[in-house]
Amino acid sequence: MIGASTVAALAVGRFAFLGQQRGRVSQADAVGPKTTGTTYFDKLQQDASFIKSTGDPEGFGIIDVFAWGALGHAVGFAFLAAQSCGAGCIPGFSS
Repeated sequence: MIGASTVAALAVGRFAFLGQQRGRVSQADAVGPKTTGTTYFDKLQQDASFIKSTGDPEGFGIIDVFAWGALGHAVGFAFLAAQSCGAGCIPGFSS
């Protein structure tokens, strides 16, 4: 059950919500602080290249995998907890 919900969450994150998420990130980058790269602290604000580099054509990276995988685990454990508590935990659902 945990594996199925994790795979489902990863698939939804990759194929359904990735475009919307990338659009919001690009909007946030457009209004964020600008650096000129002339000071030491400006260089510290650069994005880590190893986090964004991926072999996925759409750019589904390791941070996305961790986030959507954690969501899938949480949904799976919530379903198992609700199923194990017996009738009455979730209205209309009985195991």
